[in-house]
Amino acid sequence: MSAEKMGQVIPFARPAPKDSYVKTAPYNLDPLFEQDMVYALTCNARLWRRVGHLLQADALALPAAKLVVEAMHAIAAQTDRPSDSTREVLQHLARMQEEGKITYDARMAAKEMLDESACERCLMSDDTIVGQLRPILQERIRKEAMRAGISDLAKQGDMAEAKELLEKADKVGVVEAIAPARHAGHAVELFEETSERLTTGVMELDDAMEGGVPGASLNVWLAGTGGGKTAGLVQIAVAAALAGQAVVYITLEVSSRVVLARAYANLFGVAINTFLYDGIDRERAFAKIRSLKDWLDTRFHLYVQHMTARVTTPADVAKCVAETEDKHGKQARVVCVDYADLLRPPRAVHKDDKGYIAAGDVYSDLRTYAERTNRWVWTGSQAQRVGQGSKRKLLGVDDVADSMGKVRVADAVVSLNMQEDGMVTFMGAKDRGTKGHWIAGPLPTDFTCARIAPITPELYALPGEVV
Repeated sequence: MSAEKMGQVIPFARPAPKDSYVKTAPYNLDPLFEQDMVYALTCNARLWRRVGHLLQADALALPAAKLVVEAMHAIAAQTDRPSDSTREVLQHLARMQEEGKITYDARMAAKEMLDESACERCLMSDDTIVGQLRPILQERIRKEAMRAGISDLAKQGDMAEAKELLEKADKVGVVEAIAPARHAGHAVELFEETSERLTTGVMELDDAMEGGVPGASLNVWLAGTGGGKTAGLVQIAVAAALAGQAVVYITLEVSSRVVLARAYANLFGVAINTFLYDGIDRERAFAKIRSLKDWLDTRFHLYVQHMTARVTTPADVAKCVAETEDKHGKQARVVCVDYADLLRPPRAVHKDDKGYIAAGDVYSDLRTYAERTNRWVWTGSQAQRVGQGSKRKLLGVDDVADSMGKVRVADAVVSLNMQEDGMVTFMGAKDRGTKGHWIAGPLPTDFTCARIAPITPELYALPGEVV
């Protein structure tokens, strides 16, 4: 895709009027392709923005496919955004049934079609679907441009509508559609969302990232086994809470108790085991927590939730965050997932997929969630090897395990490279928020108190302490 076309936007298309001959002409798609294509659109917002918004339900052959596309058009019209979840489409169909717009049998037929595709569909890429639909949609738009041109000539018009339709035809599948509300009124708001910066609590990292982590982003710690991924996530969570953000920390590996012990160890600068084992140090630590109870309750909002690995999906993560927000009455702008490699893919895994597409789907859904809800989402990803301090041996995106699809969708990938002397070198293996790759360190670590590097003293100043 050219840089020029990447910057263009077009509004969501609405279905053609009922008296348009274009609407009633069938697409003549293979039934299996049509079924799998419609399923892919229900859970892929980007694909909908590329071609799905141009589909006309009446031109499809399968009644269930027609119904699903009608529901997706309705969701886009009501929310100014495409659906990114099959569940959202099914819920909309259920509401349509309650309102008497469709029958129970029609709704069940649509559900069965989507369920079948989820279990058995071929793994068609976005480009495959776009490649098949693009010429069909372009031909229809060009026919409409010809009709508009003839009408303009008869009226001695300026052919503006025909020119606009021809430009639209050229953009099919190449340019992603966005909601009209984003064009003007929400443009400043959108820029403000992505220009926000979140501190990491480590001055050198914040400097390397030009002030911190941009908002509405998916960010990944990349490290080998025991390389500091969880410590990095704890660091982000505590620093964000100290900066005034509410944080939801979802742990899929260790217990909530252990995560909280690491968080308080990071906060107070004491050993993690202080909170896990009986002794005089533990009593002193608990006494300090009790003395800061009012401050912790009102100013330090870190909520830890344990969820089951290999069962939890990105949608479950979003639901957990929403439930936590409702329970505590706080909007959690920061979400840490420890870690995404342990999430279940949001869609059924094909028997021939060795994990590449499935892993990419997990990260893609997290990225969409971060952008759609304007949150900072942080997670960790396993590297194929352990990074080392030598500049030539620093971990890069090519070292990610399982699937390059994970790091391709991430906004920032920061690798942790440990040295034998306990120092760590951070590398921005990928960072859309800065001008390019960067290196910070080597810096001393203190994993005994869950600190990946020296913290920013001013940020960590507790009530009654003088920096």
